[in-house]
Amino acid sequence: MTINDVRDVLKGRVLLPEDDGFEQAATAWNLTVRQPVAAVVEAAGADDVGALVRYARREGLTVAAQPTGHDASGDVDGVILLRTGLLNEVAVRAEERVVRVGAGARWA
Repeated sequence: MTINDVRDVLKGRVLLPEDDGFEQAATAWNLTVRQPVAAVVEAAGADDVGALVRYARREGLTVAAQPTGHDASGDVDGVILLRTGLLNEVAVRAEERVVRVGAGARWA
């Protein structure tokens, strides 16, 4: 299985360096940090995250999760950048004192 094959099992976008939109998707919030990633995956749901992690494990690849690019380190040469910004649901069940916050939720 290749990264192109992963496109067939994910609902979210998979962007490679030759794809339109790749540079923008790979750009960190801090524009002074360059992120030389191999691919960017914009997860559409938890199933996408699981499928990507299973693929990366099989292929011996590394996945770095970044909802918005604020955690950019620049130490991502050749990794798959997992964008979780679409996983932004916040669900509050006050009567149970339970809150579920998605990996892409913002403070605002």
